[in-house]
This record gives sequence, C-alpha cells and structure tokens, in this order.
Amino acid sequence: MFGYEMVFPMFLVILLLSAILGGLLGAAVAFGYFQLRRLWAGPVSREQARAMAVRGSVIGVFLGLVSIILLIGFNLALHFA
Repeated sequence: MFGYEMVFPMFLVILLLSAILGGLLGAAVAFGYFQLRRLWAGPVSREQARAMAVRGSVIGVFLGLVSIILLIGFNLALHFA
C-alpha cells in the first residue's frame, strides 16, 4: 500500500495532532466544569479555579495518551492485516 518511509512521518503527524486534540478536549472539559461550578455554587476562589485547571490538564493528558494508544493499535492492526 504505502512504503514505510511514507507512512512513518504521517503517523508522527497524526500522533502529534491527537495529543494536541486531547489537550484541547481536556481544556474544554475543564472550562465547562468551571462554568457549571460557577453557575451552581456561585463564585469560585482562586485555589478552586487552579484545582479545576489542574484537573482539566490531567484529563487532557489522559485523553491524549488514550488517543495515542488507540492510534498505535490501529496502525499495528493495519500493518499486520
């Protein structure tokens, strides 16, 4: 289908994009959580906002890692199919 020299750079680009998209998704989750928390509980202190931002970052990193693992599995499945 494709030569290895053509697939590998595309795979790296896809890995990078999936990590970026996972981080953005985590940031969106943190922002939505922050807005809902403000809506339900009233004003949020700086410490609470920082904790929510850290949670969103952790969620983003986790989602990025999951997407990278899925992409590696998908690439291996296509390679051995």
